[in-house]
Amino acid sequence: MRTKGAKDKKPRTKYAGKPIKKKKKGAVFNQYKSRRDRSDGRIKLWIWQVLPMSKDGLQNWNRKYRAKVHKTIYKPKYRIDVMPDEISNKEKIEQLFIDYITYEGNFLLKMFSNARNKYQCKAIAMAEVSIKSSNGELRATCIPHFKRRSMERLWFWEKE
Repeated sequence: MRTKGAKDKKPRTKYAGKPIKKKKKGAVFNQYKSRRDRSDGRIKLWIWQVLPMSKDGLQNWNRKYRAKVHKTIYKPKYRIDVMPDEISNKEKIEQLFIDYITYEGNFLLKMFSNARNKYQCKAIAMAEVSIKSSNGELRATCIPHFKRRSMERLWFWEKE
């Protein structure tokens, strides 16, 4: 195994048994081209529910790692298509969640990015919404800056 930070005396032709990729020098900048279908203008969203892990689920982990495991799980609930003006600010996102979800809980609003995972579509959490019941009616609170990912960088977001 190679020492971390060590430099090779001669250039490698293989690394970990696989041929290395040649580095491009002076490559032309390719501008990003979105693959999103803009004909109908709809945006694909995913709503995931955040739940505490059950005691049985926690027992499945090795006892050495149980203390370090995050005790929350995420379950996909709804896949919806919305127009950009329906999620263009915080209040509209809260209203969208109250319309679709009729019970209390914590949820993540996920949007699809250009990146690809093994299922060829990567959903990134962009906002966190918690729904609570007060005086018999549901109230939603939205945090549009989930883990340093800002909704403000999107083209349809209304600036305050």
